[in-house]
Amino acid sequence: MCATLAISENLSERPLNSIETSRALNLLASAITDKEVFYKTAEGLGLPCNPSLLKKIEPLCRLPQVIQNGILSGNLAQPVALMLDKLPSEAAIPLSDFLTRLTLSLQKQREFVAIIHEISIRDGCPVQDVIQAPEILDILGNPEPDIPRKANLIRNYLKRRRYPLLSNAQDSFDKIRSSLNLGENTTLTPPPGFESNRFTLTFTFSKLSDLDKHKQTIERLSRDVAFQSLLESRDIKNH
Repeated sequence: MCATLAISENLSERPLNSIETSRALNLLASAITDKEVFYKTAEGLGLPCNPSLLKKIEPLCRLPQVIQNGILSGNLAQPVALMLDKLPSEAAIPLSDFLTRLTLSLQKQREFVAIIHEISIRDGCPVQDVIQAPEILDILGNPEPDIPRKANLIRNYLKRRRYPLLSNAQDSFDKIRSSLNLGENTTLTPPPGFESNRFTLTFTFSKLSDLDKHKQTIERLSRDVAFQSLLESRDIKNH
């Protein structure tokens, strides 16, 4: 069989990358219509033959070239590439280029895609408009921060744009926490998502004298107007 011979020759030269593996599987599928025979032939050639894995690999060679390049460079995770494949090409291609520039982890790539897509839907604007916002272009064009720092700044901007109330609540909390002068051995943590007014105050100590200082801190906080306002606020997101 010509398809089997061609794949065998390629495999004999060197291991196939993910895109080449996808092409080989598609070539094999075009020549073998019987599923059982296909799986056995793929296994015999050393190609993936697990059905769930095949679903993830087979589409790769049909992705736009820019997305394939991102996969091959290692800057675009395969699961994220498949997420982009579900978007229109006018959104997937610029988003792929955007992600590969930031060299993000898989988790952050997924987060960026989700937030950007949600902003696009909510605001009724193209994905390209979201990633070309002046705030983002300013960050990318600034020569000072390194790539990880730029990625973090862009992530903060996107989260603020996606969740304005939550971002405002965090800013308000950070401002009040800073005014309390808690010191390095005391930590004040807000409730998850600012969905309640149940805060966590944590102390670390190594000697009894530290406990006396923490006792003084508690007494001081109990009289602090800003601290009291956090506890008395029924809707922390609007605080």
